[in-house]
Amino acid sequence: MAADIVKRPYTTFGMLALAILEPLAATSKDIMMRRMRSAWTKLHRWVYLAAAAAAVHYLLVVKSWPT
Repeated sequence: MAADIVKRPYTTFGMLALAILEPLAATSKDIMMRRMRSAWTKLHRWVYLAAAAAAVHYLLVVKSWPT
């Protein structure tokens, strides 16, 4: 497994983005926003890390910088 992570780092970044986005999707309903209050805001700030991981994943998969 560790060899796959070294050989294919795009998988690591893709799974990181997915793992971050799953709890965000689960807590995006209005009822969860009201229940969690300020914790919801703190949790949903992780979307920036997920976006960065998704961008790195994309760049590693296509192996080029799009112009």
